[in-house]
Amino acid sequence: MCHVDPSELGGELVQSVVSQPLSQLEQYLSCFRSMVAAGRKQKSLHVLKMCDLVERAAQAVKAAERTVERQRKVVEETRTFWELHGTRFLSLKHYRRRVLLDSRSVPVQVAGGGVVGRHWIVLMSDVLVHAGYSGFSSHPLQTVWIESHGGGSTAASSGTVGGGGEHGEGQERHEVVLVMPEDSLTLVALSAEAKSEWFGALQRSILEALRAEKRDDGGRLLSFTNPPITRRTRYKFQKTSELKGAEYEGTWMQGKMHGHGTITWPDGRVYKGQLRQNQKHG
Repeated sequence: MCHVDPSELGGELVQSVVSQPLSQLEQYLSCFRSMVAAGRKQKSLHVLKMCDLVERAAQAVKAAERTVERQRKVVEETRTFWELHGTRFLSLKHYRRRVLLDSRSVPVQVAGGGVVGRHWIVLMSDVLVHAGYSGFSSHPLQTVWIESHGGGSTAASSGTVGGGGEHGEGQERHEVVLVMPEDSLTLVALSAEAKSEWFGALQRSILEALRAEKRDDGGRLLSFTNPPITRRTRYKFQKTSELKGAEYEGTWMQGKMHGHGTITWPDGRVYKGQLRQNQKHG
């Protein structure tokens, strides 16, 4: 049942099956607390050790409860997003895809983006969406690299944000620079808190997307706490003239094909070998 599209099932049935066990968590915690309170009154060393085990179990249940609550909130926000904007982003709609953050709830602007409100950034569980008036582009998170720029003033920066006026002269800009194979994007948050929220959400989402893609990598990615600069993944080029329509699968470094990989063109041509900074090497 976990692999069935919920749209094919009755919504109330799915909600009942999922929510009923979760609604019991607080009762379990209450039982654990009562057991520990009674056990602590005993003098037996064995009983006291059992109380320690029960307390650890209670902590695990509490952590699970917080995780479930976070996931529930994400699901509700995703449902609301598709209800309001599903028509515009219809090609991206998928029952497994979650909306994690967007620039209308946690404001960020695009450096050099011109009119305020023209750009809309949406972070989903597997893609980053950059929407404008006339359409949108989506970037697989596996091929998004993050650079953080905490300092620098508006006066010293070459790009303007939202036509100017949002930052006073000399005021610090809170930037997150994103690098993709065919594009780059500088997000400018209006506060350190907003920048931190975007930066953290992007890091977690990119790392999780890489882990999801590399289930058979022997657990190497599980040791990372930040997305690796060098990574193996695939990407289909859409813009670059000499690579348009071609797919590259191999090693990347900071948005560039760098290392061993294979490029396959739509006409059947194949290059397999070493690359350095997007150039064939050797």
